[in-house]
Amino acid sequence: MQFVFAAIRLAGEVIALQMGLSFASFFDSGSHSSLSVVSRLLTYMSLLLFVNVDGIVWMIEHLADSFEQLPYDTLTPLTGSFIDLAQLGGAIFSQALQLSLPLIFMLLAVNLALGLLNRMTPQFSAFVIGFPLTLLIGIFSLYQSMPMLLDAIQAMLLNQSQQLLLIFSAR
Repeated sequence: MQFVFAAIRLAGEVIALQMGLSFASFFDSGSHSSLSVVSRLLTYMSLLLFVNVDGIVWMIEHLADSFEQLPYDTLTPLTGSFIDLAQLGGAIFSQALQLSLPLIFMLLAVNLALGLLNRMTPQFSAFVIGFPLTLLIGIFSLYQSMPMLLDAIQAMLLNQSQQLLLIFSAR
């Protein structure tokens, strides 16, 4: 399940970078790195969603299934399973991009509008107005897209558990 949470953290980092909040970071003892505010918010929201949809029960069931599918007393080659797990690791980036793309496009439009405004009126300081405006629109967009983000995160959690079952059963 760390693959899903890594994708969520990466999406939060990309969104924070676009909003201008990449400098506001805190140390996360769970991942042993510093995370931005948006990344922490998305991580905590997804963790609450994970608990709400009985993700802990899923993890215990999958752990028990993994002992049945992959017995610890036999030495069987698992090269196909390792390749599938590596492909799941590559899915982190595509899932993070899917989560952060709506906010990236919104903030890109804001930055393009500010750039055009700065070009048309040189006496207008885009830095003075741009940062608070980008931050305000980014927070508002994040607030408006939170239900869709939570639905996408829930679908990612379900998809991840199904893919892990397929990997374990396909050996």
